[in-house]
Amino acid sequence: MVVIRLSRVGSKKRPFFHIVATDKRNSRDGRFIEKIGYFNPIAKGNDEKLKLEIERFEYFLKHGAQCSDRAKFLLKKHLKDNKLTLNEKITPEKKKKATKSTPVAKSKTTSKKTTKEPAKTTSKTDVKTPAKKAAPVKATTKKATTKKTTKKD
Repeated sequence: MVVIRLSRVGSKKRPFFHIVATDKRNSRDGRFIEKIGYFNPIAKGNDEKLKLEIERFEYFLKHGAQCSDRAKFLLKKHLKDNKLTLNEKITPEKKKKATKSTPVAKSKTTSKKTTKEPAKTTSKTDVKTPAKKAAPVKATTKKATTKKTTKKD
């Protein structure tokens, strides 16, 4: 399963994160499929704090990728700051459950089956089937052992 999450690449006490699409089984900072953007939490001045490729983000979401909580938060923040909108139908479509018309059809067919079932059960009770015989139990006998006692003189 593909997941979109943050991968830490900054040095000690200097966090910097790549936003990557990766296989869920890979480690946090391990191999990834594609780098989608970056997040620099300690950016100052004119440094860009967050950069995302929205098209690639949408592409992976359309193809069933799951998004981590932090990546989802950063995406929403980026969209809000840049006054952009994300395509509403980016999540993969799920199969619809049974409609209301099918339970009605099922109830009609089940009523027919219920009228037939009692006739079947009566025919089964009339027919006698031979009972299965239990396997014979083998009797095991232990030979009695006696200890000879000897008297010491």
